[in-house]
Amino acid sequence: MSGARWIGDASSAPMSFVDVSAGQGVAIQVAGQPTPRERLRLSVALEMARAASRLATCPRKAVGCVIVDSTWTTIATGYNGAPRGLKHCGCTMVEVGGRPSCVRAVHAEANAIYSAARAGRSVVGAIAISTCRPCERCAVALYQAGVVACWYDEPYEGREEIVDELRAAGWTCERIGA
Repeated sequence: MSGARWIGDASSAPMSFVDVSAGQGVAIQVAGQPTPRERLRLSVALEMARAASRLATCPRKAVGCVIVDSTWTTIATGYNGAPRGLKHCGCTMVEVGGRPSCVRAVHAEANAIYSAARAGRSVVGAIAISTCRPCERCAVALYQAGVVACWYDEPYEGREEIVDELRAAGWTCERIGA
């Protein structure tokens, strides 16, 4: 399992690993307990996502995301808010999935993907850590960009059908500590 890295929380079993040794990330399940160092890495990444959320310009909810590679090196961060260079959100709300949603804001996970792209950094085989479960659009964006797993702190109130389909396809999207 060279290239495999544990991702998850000590309270969850089995533990999840991401194997990027073949050039593409593949989430696999492995039993065992994470080391204190591995628990610390997830905790630090989540704190970085929380710090990024403080930059959010959307008044409805502040969300932050950090994308790390298999060695836990930060690739990019993102937060939700107005597109680059535009006035802060006034939240143009429309009905999406049966609930009001701001269509002007760029979500934290998408913003992290865009930041990585602008910097010329690949997210293939990477792990996303977010303060909130990604919405369906962001889950699809993470998956399509090659991010192999997303760990989040808070649940998201929106629909979860597509996220469940991605999980069934082998993508990891789990709550930290669940």
